[in-house]
Amino acid sequence: MHGRRAGLFKRTRDLPRGHTLAVASFLLAILTLVFLGSAIMIPIVPVIRRAIPFSIRYEVVDLCLVAWIPTTVSAVTCAHIALRRMRHMEGAMRCQRTAKAGIAVASVGVAVFLGFAILAASSPKEHARRPTCKSYLRQLGLACHVYAMDNDDHLPDKLSSLYPDYISSALWIFECPSTDDRVLSAQTIEQDGSYVYVGGLIENSPPDTVLMYDKLGNHQGRWRNVLYKNGEVKRESVP
Repeated sequence: MHGRRAGLFKRTRDLPRGHTLAVASFLLAILTLVFLGSAIMIPIVPVIRRAIPFSIRYEVVDLCLVAWIPTTVSAVTCAHIALRRMRHMEGAMRCQRTAKAGIAVASVGVAVFLGFAILAASSPKEHARRPTCKSYLRQLGLACHVYAMDNDDHLPDKLSSLYPDYISSALWIFECPSTDDRVLSAQTIEQDGSYVYVGGLIENSPPDTVLMYDKLGNHQGRWRNVLYKNGEVKRESVP
């Protein structure tokens, strides 16, 4: 008799705890969809894109994805514990349904995330290719300044003037890694290369003068890298 009373008291005490965990799991699961939806909508919905400054837009997306992971784990964990606490309790069916709903919502979020992850894996690794593109532009800019040292402080009139005397790399340095451009010879650098070069500059030109930039369509047409005469490379949105 004493053991039954103790077990009944424990179940009665665990019921509100289980209910709290069930509700928490459901709310956390809703939050996972908010984070995941934000990460998906920010880059593609024009109204949201305009509301977030371009300089921090993709940092916000990364932050939402980072927050989505522990929130999803917490939602599933709370629901699992709640179901274990209320498995043999009478009058706990509503709590169990709430916990199961939390798991279902979190599972939907995981499925959506996996779907977009598969799509992202099959598309160009744009995020990983940004530093490479910037490196190419800096190397080309440095070669322009070396050219000017040998030509009375006049920068080259066209990029093809740099190859092969001032560019030791292969012709792929004229190709943005986010595109399918292929430069096969020095004669086709301007035509087949990935960068627009601003000729006619000298070393005394203002430091903030644009020297070259990505052609329209590079980086999926959303933004472009711009190289200035002082060697600085900035990422700018495409108008």
